Amino acid sequence: MFKLECFVKDKDMGEALKRLTGIAHELNHAYVPNIEAKPNGQIRQSAKDTLELLSNELHKQGLKEITGPGFRELVVKLKLNPTSYSHYLQTLVRQGYLKKGKQVGNTMFYNVTGK
Repeated sequence: MFKLECFVKDKDMGEALKRLTGIAHELNHAYVPNIEAKPNGQIRQSAKDTLELLSNELHKQGLKEITGPGFRELVVKLKLNPTSYSHYLQTLVRQGYLKKGKQVGNTMFYNVTGK
């Protein structure tokens, strides 16, 4: 016996369940929001999911402020594209998850908000 796990588009779910009826045992399904499959089979998150992931990680670590290099390390730790860390950072500032704080030399500090 094998366990099969896959993602199916909303419009194809009924057909997939119909075809598996009678041959699959313990057939279960669950809705997974904002997930798209890339052509190579990897899963792609939406931009909103990525921002929530970053925000949750900032709060989970209990950080009150973070610098650009520190944020880049966080992005690498979460296995996101490290070259996009400044885009993520600026988007979090625009969305209100972070607020620009003091600047010491060339280093900008960002305050983590309660959003």
